[in-house]
Amino acid sequence: MPTILNKINFKMKRIICLLIVLLSLSCEIQYEGKRRFIAETTVVDQDGNPLEGIKIEVDAGDDNISNQNTDKNGYSIQIFPSRSRRGTFSVSINPDRNIYQNKVISNIEESDFEDYKLNLGSIMLFKNEDITSFRINLNQVSENVILESLEINAISIEEFVNYNEDDEEEGYYYPETYYNILKNQTFTIFYSLRHYGTHPSTLTEYSVNVSIGNDPLIYELEF
Repeated sequence: MPTILNKINFKMKRIICLLIVLLSLSCEIQYEGKRRFIAETTVVDQDGNPLEGIKIEVDAGDDNISNQNTDKNGYSIQIFPSRSRRGTFSVSINPDRNIYQNKVISNIEESDFEDYKLNLGSIMLFKNEDITSFRINLNQVSENVILESLEINAISIEEFVNYNEDDEEEGYYYPETYYNILKNQTFTIFYSLRHYGTHPSTLTEYSVNVSIGNDPLIYELEF
């Protein structure tokens, strides 16, 4: 005759089995069990030397689906399941920012994989101690003048890369004004201004040299 303890154990086993089934179903909703994608990359420092032991994560939405460290050649290969519903992947290189910067490649579509394979090429990481910030404050003082273009030729540190970057919205210009760059360098700001005080309007191009040391720098651009 079964004891009360045996009955409780039997019920617990049923509950655990049910949870396992529900968890399996949840996984099937998000990912396909048959198809696998492969993402390859090589991580190097600013001198082109391979970086060993750099953690690389692959995420699908909020889910982390693959983790690998680079080998002695800086090489990493990630194998992960396809999503059963439409969505994108992102790859985070050195997410813990140990010694070197973090770099995230986002908005990777399944259509970017050729024969289920995507090679992200060589990814260069810079040391955190070599990086500072540069910001341009835009100060428009004339209603008849607008900024039409703005760029710098500094050695910049890319931390976020949109793999399938959308075209800029037509009819409005969104200049980039904040940069992470290497310390101790001299570079040039290039910009152009459209003057509507004359008819027809005129476009004038400008350039200014800027030097940055170890500390963050803010440049005031008045137009």
